[in-house]
Amino acid sequence: MFETGHKKPVGLSEQDASEIVLGSFAALLPASTGRDPQTHPEPLILVLSICNSLVRHRRDLIINVLPHLMKLYSRVFNLFVQPRAVAGSGKLRSIIINRRPNWLGPLDEDCLDVNSAAAVARSISTLTGRTTIRRGKHDDGSKLRSSGMERDLGSLVGQLSKHAPGVLVAYTKAVADPLAGIPIAARREIEPGLFALCEAITAGGKAQYGKGPGEGVGEAFGLGEGDNADAEYEVWVDLWQRWSKKRYAGQG
Repeated sequence: MFETGHKKPVGLSEQDASEIVLGSFAALLPASTGRDPQTHPEPLILVLSICNSLVRHRRDLIINVLPHLMKLYSRVFNLFVQPRAVAGSGKLRSIIINRRPNWLGPLDEDCLDVNSAAAVARSISTLTGRTTIRRGKHDDGSKLRSSGMERDLGSLVGQLSKHAPGVLVAYTKAVADPLAGIPIAARREIEPGLFALCEAITAGGKAQYGKGPGEGVGEAFGLGEGDNADAEYEVWVDLWQRWSKKRYAGQG
């Protein structure tokens, strides 16, 4: 699937891309047994590297598996969650720890660190960059060029704006969970990637501006459902306000 010595995924079909993304997602799923005694961040770095390569070089395939890719990024935030003091040391704490994959350790602080958070932000930001489109193209003689493909640059922003709110809602729920949360240092490292999604949502015309930026975007993706609605809206509003402040800093 991948050429030796190269990072560009070549010779892939849409089915291949789907299986790669789903396989990467599976590596992030919870595992209550066989847990390593300490945290190993390498699986996440590998998953992000695979996703980055697909996004940068095979936009033609990623467009059709974008919902699966968004679920993968939504799952990533749980890797940074640690129990709050209110969870205690018994059953509730065990439930939270068992949400982690088995390559994360059993201690509260065995969630991923700020370095991994920064890697997540860079990976998410890749979604909004210029990506390679591979498509067939004919020359004047109606014959395919020797490469068989013509490569152009395009953007995923239009398609991304339809799905990105789900990623922001997943982050919001991870932060607002009353029994667990993402440490503030990791949150600040993740934010640049989230801000890139806010920008994509706005550019795609999905954000409805009313009382504040991002209003009306998250509800369709589950924002505010359940008993924790107030905390979720607080985190959501803060995220969009921080994006807006950063976006317009120095303007006017």
